[in-house]
Amino acid sequence: MTDRDVQNKCTEGTEHSPVTMQPCNKTESQQIIAEDPWPSFENVNSSFCSRDYYFTLSTAMTFFCCVTGGFLSSMLTIAAMLVSLSAKKYSLNGDKECAEKKSRISLLLNSLAILLTIIVDIILIDVSFIVTHGSEDK
Repeated sequence: MTDRDVQNKCTEGTEHSPVTMQPCNKTESQQIIAEDPWPSFENVNSSFCSRDYYFTLSTAMTFFCCVTGGFLSSMLTIAAMLVSLSAKKYSLNGDKECAEKKSRISLLLNSLAILLTIIVDIILIDVSFIVTHGSEDK
């Protein structure tokens, strides 16, 4: 196996940017072509994902819904946490479009959990008020 074969095998599947160099001596008519043996690292920073895709909101809402809302609200927020983790995975794999879709689903699930928690709390407050004060018809 020659050095060229080893180099091709090591860099298989990576993008190369051939560089054409002109010789310094004007009398020579040869061109020297060199290829970059290292893969292109243009998208190194784009693979790092700094967004949390509403995972923090989902975690806070899970705690809040467990304390005040109820079982169904907690299930919605746990589902939102799983969807936001899925969005983060898609983002790290480079599928930004799918990550944004999953992010919107996570936000929707959290919004539904907030709405359901408010409705359940209002019902619980009304029921507790009626039970404590009774129906005072005068």
